[in-house]
Amino acid sequence: MKNNDLRTLTRLALLVAIELVMKAIGLGSVPMGPLYMSFLTLPIAVGAITMGPVAGAVLGGVFGAVSFYDAVTGASAMTGALFQVSPVNTFILCVGMRVLMGVCVGLIFNGLSKLDKSRTWSYIVSAMCAPALNTLFFMGYIVLAFYGCDYVQNLVSVKGAANPFMFVVLLVGVQGVAEFLVSGILGGIVATLGVVFPSLVIIAALAGVITTFSHLAWVQHAFAGIRVCVCVLIFNAVLKLWKGAVKDVWGLVIFLVILALSVFTKLSPIIYVLAAAVAGLLIKNLGAKRS
Repeated sequence: MKNNDLRTLTRLALLVAIELVMKAIGLGSVPMGPLYMSFLTLPIAVGAITMGPVAGAVLGGVFGAVSFYDAVTGASAMTGALFQVSPVNTFILCVGMRVLMGVCVGLIFNGLSKLDKSRTWSYIVSAMCAPALNTLFFMGYIVLAFYGCDYVQNLVSVKGAANPFMFVVLLVGVQGVAEFLVSGILGGIVATLGVVFPSLVIIAALAGVITTFSHLAWVQHAFAGIRVCVCVLIFNAVLKLWKGAVKDVWGLVIFLVILALSVFTKLSPIIYVLAAAVAGLLIKNLGAKRS
């Protein structure tokens, strides 16, 4: 696995954890009548812009899975009612539309970045597409698959909508504008910082999440999974380093000696590094003299 792959997986795992934390603390979904004003499009936009359409699809899938869970458990009034009408269409609505949204945001940024040579406005515009597309795909599929059901028709009657378009406009209302502005602008800013200062943003976000929400069960479970993922990534990195570093008998000898010292002594790692460096120099000089 390449270093870029490790970095991408680490960013992706962090953004997934942030999505789950936002959902757990109520920041991801704010109730607004039958709908929820969702800011979970923010990490999706950041991931799709900084890592591409595949990352956007994964993060959108996480958003969708959480939304579908709410539908199954009845935590969401609208999707819970729609689940009773058609579980399959509700799954497509919650998961499929969010995956499609994440993919589209990544593709849009790829296209806009070719026009935006300075890499400035393309971040903001692409991030604003996330909440806009989320609303478009979600409400569009409701109209397509559920418009004739009793639940939706009751909402149409309450809102006084004359047609499906007016139903969407009246139902979304201020919620859609708030999502568009908050998730869009913040998403563009965070994505820009994530490209310019990726490590700093990751560390700062991770530290903030751990410090503020470490007492929540969702956070503890999420980071328990991340720790396992990190172990796998480190193991893969060690295998790659092994293939590139231990190429002969002397390399194996240095490895075994340092391994033994690290297991059976409590010396500083700096001493191990210096000892290995000296051993490498001595072996190189000895080989030069023999030749």
